[in-house]
Amino acid sequence: MSQELNPKIKITRTLVKISKELGEIAFLEYSLKNVELLKTIKQELDTIYKEYVKRTNSKKRIKRQNATTTKNPNVLL
Repeated sequence: MSQELNPKIKITRTLVKISKELGEIAFLEYSLKNVELLKTIKQELDTIYKEYVKRTNSKKRIKRQNATTTKNPNVLL
């Protein structure tokens, strides 16, 4: 009886090891997808920030131009 059980135990242990390794691989693939998603989000945020900086800089420039062209020279920003 113990001789019949031994191969089954070995097979079961092997299957457990394989399933653990497959689980680790699946987790790594999932993590990699998350990293790629985070990179994409970062790129989008960088683009949005650059647009924001351009807009705020142009608004500041317009305010400076308007301040220098007004009749009241005491207007400061």
